[in-house]
Amino acid sequence: MSEPTPVPVVSLAYADASYAPPAEPEFPVWLALVNLLANAVMFLPIAGDSPMAALTHSIRRLWTTKQAASWAEVMILSPFVLSIVLSAWSAWLAVRSRSIGYHTPRGVRIVAYCCGLASVSMTLLALAYTLWNGMEFIVADVGAVAVIVLGGGAMWAMRSTSGYPMSFIALSSAWAANSTMAMFVVVVHHHGTWAYVVAAVLVAIYIAGTAVAVVIWRLDSSSSGPLA
Repeated sequence: MSEPTPVPVVSLAYADASYAPPAEPEFPVWLALVNLLANAVMFLPIAGDSPMAALTHSIRRLWTTKQAASWAEVMILSPFVLSIVLSAWSAWLAVRSRSIGYHTPRGVRIVAYCCGLASVSMTLLALAYTLWNGMEFIVADVGAVAVIVLGGGAMWAMRSTSGYPMSFIALSSAWAANSTMAMFVVVVHHHGTWAYVVAAVLVAIYIAGTAVAVVIWRLDSSSSGPLA
């Protein structure tokens, strides 16, 4: 008569009163605050007008006159609106991540990728337009490309995840690349004002904050295996 197969100890862990399931990774609250602060860049008069006021004016002028210059301005100003999406999403993640961890609805991630792709496309179109018209904004173009490359590298580092980190990095990189390009474009045409300095600092804080979050997520994925 064969002996009964012993029950694996791990399967009885749930019956242990001292057992607690591993805590789900939480979205950094400070990163949600950084995303919230990024909204201020839209309304700071960094070049006489704020990006939001300039965007409204450019759309109106493009609609009425079909000027190419207005088209380029719309391409570089529209992605600033992404900060609203990012701040809302990061606030939601900060509240819900305790219970959902890295798990987010697939549709939400698809929308994030689409928004990021649309934003990067606008930035690259504006970049191509500036290069077509000379080398005046070469520093702005190089800055935007550098942020896009860094964002792509961060996404590659997080490729083992299937939760929100990759899509969040994609959307954040799109906003950061466009904002970096805009900051350099403004500094070519205008002298630095207090509003420009504040906006530039906020963009720098945003990029640094996102980079720190990527390191945290990467270390988390390395210690716990692929994140679902």
